[in-house]
Amino acid sequence: MATETIGLIYILISQICWGLAPKTIKLLSPTIPASMIVFIRFIMASSLLFSLIIIRNKTRKALFSLTRKQLALLVGFGLIGSGFPDLFFIYGIRHAGSIIGIVLARLEIPLTVLLAAFLLKEKLNRTIIMATILSFFGVLLISFKNSTAISISDTFYLGVIAAIVAAFIWAYTNIYGKKLLSMTMVPIIIVTIRLFIGAMFNLGLTLMSKNDVMSLLMAISFQDWLKLLFLGFFSSAVGYYTFYKGLGLIKVQKAAILLSGAMVIAVFVGLITGESLSILQWFGVLSIFTAIILINRK
Repeated sequence: MATETIGLIYILISQICWGLAPKTIKLLSPTIPASMIVFIRFIMASSLLFSLIIIRNKTRKALFSLTRKQLALLVGFGLIGSGFPDLFFIYGIRHAGSIIGIVLARLEIPLTVLLAAFLLKEKLNRTIIMATILSFFGVLLISFKNSTAISISDTFYLGVIAAIVAAFIWAYTNIYGKKLLSMTMVPIIIVTIRLFIGAMFNLGLTLMSKNDVMSLLMAISFQDWLKLLFLGFFSSAVGYYTFYKGLGLIKVQKAAILLSGAMVIAVFVGLITGESLSILQWFGVLSIFTAIILINRK
């Protein structure tokens, strides 16, 4: 199997993991602070991945052989990539809605394609441009729900702004991550440090904004802990690892275009849970699949 095909498969697996996250987040109790959700899921994920690093001799040696410069770059990557955007994303979902939140966050797709052209000198050929348009257009079509009215609350527009900010940060993070991978850093180490730094950042935010963190933790129900376990081990650990594993094998532009796959998964989750799709939404799914086929052409 060709290296690029393997990379595309890894990215698609990450989209399955991430596509299941919005619905899960929406089902969590609104009494759990957004920063605490990010802290819990990322500390779970980084703990699991760190254990896997230590178990394997090759990755253990790679971790302890990191230079100070490499470690500083990874810490910066964690602060930029997992400190702020996930917090903004969760805020966006809660206040603008899961569909609006994920659509705006997927502005990451065209932003990443443009940044890759300017910062990494990746070519903007006709296929990439068309696939980018189809990918984001598909996300927009999927967002239209005839039977669902958007509730405009006092905090709706703050949620919209938060989701857009997350998109900008994630787009830059994709470029940053590709540069780290080009330095022959091991993907699992990149992901582990990124998620751990993100966990610590959000723990700090929780401690600063809440008086009794232990009481909040104790108040989380068993059902919510199960959802957090899913977000930590599947959506975070597996999702981020497979994304960066794939990113190391393909161009950033192609990886960005495949980010629309999470939206397709979110739609099918909706179908399974009793929602129905309009004709426009089915066209959106078709548009995204067409984009995936386009970038996989030789």
